[in-house]
Amino acid sequence: MLQTEANFAVIPADDGQMGILKNQAPVVTRLNPGVLKIETPAGVYRYFVGGGYAQMKNNQLTVMAEEALPEETINADRVAIEEVRLTQINGQDAVAVKMMQLRIGAMRKLMGGD
Repeated sequence: MLQTEANFAVIPADDGQMGILKNQAPVVTRLNPGVLKIETPAGVYRYFVGGGYAQMKNNQLTVMAEEALPEETINADRVAIEEVRLTQINGQDAVAVKMMQLRIGAMRKLMGGD
Protein backbone atom coordinates (compact mmCIF):
# COMPACT_ATOMS: atom_id res chain seq x y z
CA MET A 1 0.00 0.00 0.00
CA LEU A 2 1.24 3.46 -0.90
CA GLN A 3 0.07 6.51 0.99
CA THR A 4 1.71 9.75 -0.09
CA GLU A 5 1.11 13.33 -1.07
CA ALA A 6 0.93 13.51 -4.83
CA ASN A 7 1.17 16.31 -7.36
CA PHE A 8 -0.40 14.33 -10.19
CA ALA A 9 -1.53 10.82 -11.05
CA VAL A 10 -2.40 9.02 -14.25
CA ILE A 11 -4.73 6.05 -14.01
CA PRO A 12 -5.67 3.47 -16.67
CA ALA A 13 -9.39 4.28 -16.66
CA ASP A 14 -11.86 2.10 -18.50
CA ASP A 15 -12.23 4.69 -21.27
CA GLY A 16 -8.54 5.65 -21.53
CA GLN A 17 -5.78 7.29 -19.52
CA MET A 18 -7.13 9.77 -16.96
CA GLY A 19 -5.06 12.49 -15.33
CA ILE A 20 -5.88 13.31 -11.71
CA LEU A 21 -5.02 16.68 -10.15
CA LYS A 22 -5.68 18.28 -6.78
CA ASN A 23 -9.09 19.93 -6.38
CA GLN A 24 -10.57 17.76 -9.10
CA ALA A 25 -14.28 17.08 -9.12
CA PRO A 26 -15.20 13.75 -7.53
CA VAL A 27 -15.02 10.80 -9.88
CA VAL A 28 -15.33 7.02 -9.73
CA THR A 29 -14.07 4.92 -12.60
CA ARG A 30 -13.32 1.33 -13.44
CA LEU A 31 -9.69 0.53 -14.21
CA ASN A 32 -8.41 -1.54 -17.10
CA PRO A 33 -5.12 -3.39 -16.85
CA GLY A 34 -2.48 -0.71 -17.31
CA VAL A 35 0.10 1.59 -15.78
CA LEU A 36 -0.66 3.68 -12.70
CA LYS A 37 1.74 6.62 -12.47
CA ILE A 38 1.98 8.81 -9.36
CA GLU A 39 4.13 11.94 -9.30
CA THR A 40 5.09 12.99 -5.76
CA PRO A 41 7.52 15.51 -4.30
CA ALA A 42 9.80 12.53 -3.52
CA GLY A 43 9.71 11.07 -7.04
CA VAL A 44 7.62 9.14 -9.51
CA TYR A 45 6.06 5.76 -8.73
CA ARG A 46 4.80 3.40 -11.43
CA TYR A 47 2.73 0.27 -10.92
CA PHE A 48 1.14 -2.32 -13.12
CA VAL A 49 -2.52 -2.61 -12.12
CA GLY A 50 -4.60 -5.52 -13.28
CA GLY A 51 -7.96 -3.77 -13.13
CA GLY A 52 -10.15 -2.54 -10.32
CA TYR A 53 -11.65 0.83 -9.44
CA ALA A 54 -10.43 4.33 -8.59
CA GLN A 55 -12.16 7.11 -6.70
CA MET A 56 -11.14 10.75 -6.41
CA LYS A 57 -12.96 12.54 -3.61
CA ASN A 58 -11.98 15.37 -1.25
CA ASN A 59 -8.45 15.56 -2.75
CA GLN A 60 -7.82 11.89 -2.03
CA LEU A 61 -7.29 9.31 -4.75
CA THR A 62 -8.11 5.77 -3.70
CA VAL A 63 -7.15 2.95 -6.06
CA MET A 64 -8.67 -0.44 -5.36
CA ALA A 65 -6.71 -2.66 -7.72
CA GLU A 66 -7.29 -6.34 -8.32
CA GLU A 67 -3.52 -6.59 -8.69
CA ALA A 68 -0.78 -3.96 -8.22
CA LEU A 69 2.86 -4.66 -8.96
CA PRO A 70 5.67 -2.11 -8.57
CA GLU A 71 7.52 -1.25 -11.77
CA GLU A 72 10.72 -2.93 -10.59
CA THR A 73 8.98 -6.32 -10.33
CA ILE A 74 8.04 -6.39 -14.02
CA ASN A 75 10.57 -8.26 -16.18
CA ALA A 76 10.83 -10.32 -19.36
CA ASP A 77 10.04 -13.56 -17.51
CA ARG A 78 6.78 -12.15 -16.16
CA VAL A 79 5.81 -10.89 -19.63
CA ALA A 80 6.61 -14.30 -21.14
CA ILE A 81 4.26 -15.96 -18.65
CA GLU A 82 1.48 -13.54 -19.63
CA GLU A 83 2.11 -14.26 -23.31
CA VAL A 84 1.71 -17.99 -22.68
CA ARG A 85 -1.54 -17.30 -20.84
CA LEU A 86 -2.73 -15.31 -23.86
CA THR A 87 -2.18 -18.30 -26.16
CA GLN A 88 -4.29 -20.44 -23.81
CA ILE A 89 -7.37 -18.21 -24.02
CA ASN A 90 -10.17 -19.43 -26.22
CA GLY A 91 -10.21 -17.15 -29.28
CA GLN A 92 -13.99 -16.84 -28.96
CA ASP A 93 -13.58 -14.85 -25.72
CA ALA A 94 -12.78 -11.45 -27.23
CA VAL A 95 -12.98 -9.63 -23.88
CA ALA A 96 -10.47 -11.97 -22.21
CA VAL A 97 -8.12 -11.61 -25.19
CA LYS A 98 -8.37 -7.80 -25.06
CA MET A 99 -7.74 -7.70 -21.30
CA MET A 100 -4.70 -9.97 -21.65
CA GLN A 101 -3.36 -7.80 -24.48
CA LEU A 102 -3.75 -4.74 -22.24
CA ARG A 103 -1.86 -6.54 -19.45
CA ILE A 104 1.01 -7.46 -21.74
CA GLY A 105 1.18 -3.98 -23.27
CA ALA A 106 1.27 -2.29 -19.87
CA MET A 107 4.01 -4.61 -18.63
CA ARG A 108 6.09 -3.97 -21.74
CA LYS A 109 5.60 -0.22 -21.26
CA LEU A 110 6.88 -0.46 -17.70
CA MET A 111 9.93 -2.43 -18.83
CA GLY A 112 10.72 0.21 -21.45
CA GLY A 113 10.18 3.19 -19.21
CA ASP A 114 7.98 6.21 -19.85
